[in-house]
Amino acid sequence: MRNSILFFSLSVLLVLNSCKKEETSDNQPLYEYRLSSLVLTVPESQPTVSASYTYENNKLMKITQNLDGEPVWISDVTYPDSHTAEVVETFLENSSWVVDTKTVYTYTDNQTSSTSTYSSSDGTYSLESQSTYIYDGAGQVSDWERSSYKDGEAVFTSKHNYSYEEGLRVSDEFSELRDDNWVVLTRTTYQYEGQLLVSSLNENFNGTDWHSYSREEFEYESNKVHTIEFFLFNNDVWQLEVTRTYIYDQEGNLLKSEGQSSDGSLFDMLTYTYEKNPGNLYQFSNKALFDFGAPDPYYGPAVHVRSPNKLCGSFN
Repeated sequence: MRNSILFFSLSVLLVLNSCKKEETSDNQPLYEYRLSSLVLTVPESQPTVSASYTYENNKLMKITQNLDGEPVWISDVTYPDSHTAEVVETFLENSSWVVDTKTVYTYTDNQTSSTSTYSSSDGTYSLESQSTYIYDGAGQVSDWERSSYKDGEAVFTSKHNYSYEEGLRVSDEFSELRDDNWVVLTRTTYQYEGQLLVSSLNENFNGTDWHSYSREEFEYESNKVHTIEFFLFNNDVWQLEVTRTYIYDQEGNLLKSEGQSSDGSLFDMLTYTYEKNPGNLYQFSNKALFDFGAPDPYYGPAVHVRSPNKLCGSFN
């Protein structure tokens, strides 16, 4: 159950970027179309997983996730002020709704400054972890630092360091804090043709050398992602694992994403429907991580389309 819901959470939050935009009074883009539902189909697998999205005054207020049409997980959204959003997650267990976590998103100058996750126990929230985003002079996120909390004290656990060339992210280096020393573990490097990402390479570091373990290759039609191929490096050979294909409507909205295994069989399929009304769904996608003008393979096939350069919608 938790794994299915997690996949959905990562899948649904970046799908509005190809929609038409208009500028609001505070120069924040507002999307003409907003996501209303999403269905995940996995061959020979039951139940059917789906999600629906509820808005009020063009703001996302609730995500309901379902198994065979029955709600099993609900994300309720509130806006304490113009710079903060809170998302409370509840799940169905033994016919009762149980509060799982609360995530607080804080924005400064239209950029994500932090996300804080609280666990719930007997109606009391305890700060569990926090991500902080640091930006360079060009407004690009340069560092993403994660901390966990124990007895109210913050302890650094991991970080990403991002490098750019001509406004495009070219590397993502991941480190963990071990015995008070930062240890580099992995990195992703990106290759472009013009402004379009065409490949990314994922490597492990053994303390001396870098070793490739996976890569992604991107193809486009009309500057939109059409296919992504995912490869694994096994026994000194690159092996194709999954190919994802993306289909759009005339307005540029993503309608369908299909994954095929290397033998040509259907791996999974995501279908999307929209309402022709503005919405701010993008606010809950950790904007700082994806604001570099290219598909981000960090989360694998769940994240597949280009994100906008500004926060979508307004908390006001």
